[in-house]
Amino acid sequence: MNGQTLAPIIRTARHTRQLSQQSLADRVGLSRKSIGEFESGRHTELGLGRFLVLCDALGLELTLLPKDRALADKLAALRMSGQGPRALGKFELRKRERDLDLRELRNRARR
Repeated sequence: MNGQTLAPIIRTARHTRQLSQQSLADRVGLSRKSIGEFESGRHTELGLGRFLVLCDALGLELTLLPKDRALADKLAALRMSGQGPRALGKFELRKRERDLDLRELRNRARR
């Protein structure tokens, strides 16, 4: 997945939530120009933390899916054994952590 693939998803989510580029930028601590460039597929250097904050503000959730069958089978076995949440937890960003990231970005934007 690349910026060209993500751009229409981000733009559609923003329109659906009736947010302007500026209001979304204010919520996530980016410039309006960065939001516009991201929505057009030109700005792809966003970093995972900031991307997750952007997704959260748009009501989107990032889901990691295995590409190959062997990994899918191993992850399914982990979940069935009851070890899934601990084993997969390092790949998940909990809402509390996302909220902390969002607060940090807002504080930086105010400085």
